[in-house]
Amino acid sequence: MTVTSEAFNQYLEQNNLGVNYYSYFYSEANRIDADSMSNLVAPEKHRLIEKRGRYDLYDEHGVLYMQGRDKYDFEHLIPKLLSGQKLTPLDLDVPNLSVVMDLIHQANKLGFRVIGSNQKRETAWKVVDDRLLMQAVLADTDYAQLVQAVMADGPVMVNLEHDLVMTQLKPAEVVEQAATVSYAIFDEDNQMIISGFGLEKLGAVLCCLILGIRPEDIVALLLIPRGIGADRLALASLLFEEHQTSELREVTSISDMKFLENAPIINDEDHYVAKYRFYDAEKKVAWSDEIADVSLTITMYYLTHEQSADVQKAGKKLSDALLKLAQKNGLVITRCSRLLEDTSIADEFSLVNGALDDCTLTQEPGRFDQDLSDHLFETVYGLYDHSTEGVQYYDLSFGDLVTTLFAGLRIDATGTQSINQENN
Repeated sequence: MTVTSEAFNQYLEQNNLGVNYYSYFYSEANRIDADSMSNLVAPEKHRLIEKRGRYDLYDEHGVLYMQGRDKYDFEHLIPKLLSGQKLTPLDLDVPNLSVVMDLIHQANKLGFRVIGSNQKRETAWKVVDDRLLMQAVLADTDYAQLVQAVMADGPVMVNLEHDLVMTQLKPAEVVEQAATVSYAIFDEDNQMIISGFGLEKLGAVLCCLILGIRPEDIVALLLIPRGIGADRLALASLLFEEHQTSELREVTSISDMKFLENAPIINDEDHYVAKYRFYDAEKKVAWSDEIADVSLTITMYYLTHEQSADVQKAGKKLSDALLKLAQKNGLVITRCSRLLEDTSIADEFSLVNGALDDCTLTQEPGRFDQDLSDHLFETVYGLYDHSTEGVQYYDLSFGDLVTTLFAGLRIDATGTQSINQENN
């Protein structure tokens, strides 16, 4: 079938399909190997030198068939669609869940357990004085350092000297959040050692534990919000969030992960957790993922300080282990930074000799979930074939990089090889 502009635009219209276009600025992609000056997880700053586009394809019901793909992938999908290939909805689960389960089982053998719960934010408080908050958090006492009071504008929290520490936000002042599943790691003494992260980071956290990296170093390497620059940090509001949770559930299978997604929230004191988050109060945009209350001190420190020698050593250990896995897979890892510039609806595509030449981009304020005028830097990774230099994966998060590397090392249907075995 001849691939023409008219045929493709007609196909999209007849099948009620839409395309979103994301414009990013990218830095140069740096190859990381054992001899590199940097590593896979060291904090870095890069100049953004190149603009690239990414595409989503979806139907009138919001079902995604392509997400975040580059121009090459989008172009190569067009003739397949016009020749009658049936669209398959994307699986939006975190990739390589079976690999995550393999890592859980390896961690279980070392005495660690993965515990999850479904969580829903009930109230949010804006911290008005970070110093007073940290004094309360660091106080070595057995009694509460903050107490709730009511002022003319609503509920507040004050310290024991009656200094104002935070004010409760009204529902209209924050974007309502759906319930999300949060994970924690417990050791063989049933002590929680790491908490407050999502499924997309679970594989990377487990990888660190299996390598013998200390929990506090794992927090510094993987759970600190890195995309917030000094300028945004100075302007960001720190939120204190109160969440209600479901019953805790140990994760020993993928079905446990699925169960947690819809586990009922219980509204009582025994199912309460506190978290923090950086937030743009004016635009109602989150500038970080959740920060567990037990991780607040280390988070606040590393947002304004360089990594310690111990954290750098742990990062090198993690990076070297993953580079060895890539080498066994015949792959090369690259790392770069990117920043989302704009999001548009794309239509009226122009094709020349089957290649995408142009399209009409339309911005519709309010159509997307958040104000896109201000974004955070992302670190993304690529995997290339060592022999051919062909692209195997691009725009991977660190969590996806870890599980993708392990997925390539499967020895049978039962699981992956041990990370310690692979790095001996």
